Amino acid sequence: MGTNHLGNHKNPIKALLGASATEFKTFFQWFVDVRNLQRLTSLTSNWKRLRAYYNRLFSKPIDQDLGDNVLNFIQKDLRSRHHLDTTKRPKPILNVDDLVGILLRHWKFDPSTYCDERQRVQVALLLLIAAYTGSRPSSILNTDEIQDKDGETKAVCYRHIELYLVKSETLIERLKVVALLTLPYGKGDEWKPQPKTFLFYENPNLLLCPVALILALAFHDNAFVAEGVKTRKLLEAQIPHRKLSI
Repeated sequence: MGTNHLGNHKNPIKALLGASATEFKTFFQWFVDVRNLQRLTSLTSNWKRLRAYYNRLFSKPIDQDLGDNVLNFIQKDLRSRHHLDTTKRPKPILNVDDLVGILLRHWKFDPSTYCDERQRVQVALLLLIAAYTGSRPSSILNTDEIQDKDGETKAVCYRHIELYLVKSETLIERLKVVALLTLPYGKGDEWKPQPKTFLFYENPNLLLCPVALILALAFHDNAFVAEGVKTRKLLEAQIPHRKLSI
């Protein structure tokens, strides 16, 4: 949209770099007219995205005073002029019961078929990761929107996961498997990585256990860095007395 608005310029990118507060205000007035927007949040969100794009394109932020000036224009002048709705839409979220219902249908009642039933395991794991980390799809799935300097997408890969064996609280229980998942990107981190690490424990309810699904896929793909890792070898491993985990 910004490029269309600057289309009369011979060099729209250069025009964006030198744009004044008045020009940004004119753009958003045009934006409201073209899109026939009804909600204030639609404008403020687009202004935030434009500022992020500017920062990424020119490796510097928009001047703070200019940014505040344009935001004030959006929130006051455009809001009153176009009678923009300022109420917040309800954002219902899933609770545990909803998650259980979704997973139960996925495993037991879903009539969908997959080219490879391995994909059913992957979908269940992604649902659990999204639920337990609060991540957006672009943080855990293969998308073209976010790429690192090597051009690799930020989908969850085995390189983002570390597995540990931890001693149980009682001697009669077997060792527990703990998974550490590091997500390079989260909400608002599109252009500046801020890795976050999440800890997953075994859950006695297999429906809600991401560790079991991670292990199932890792064994199937032989994805362990250490050679010769087998299920029995993993479960029968011994942790030295001086350590709590390996």
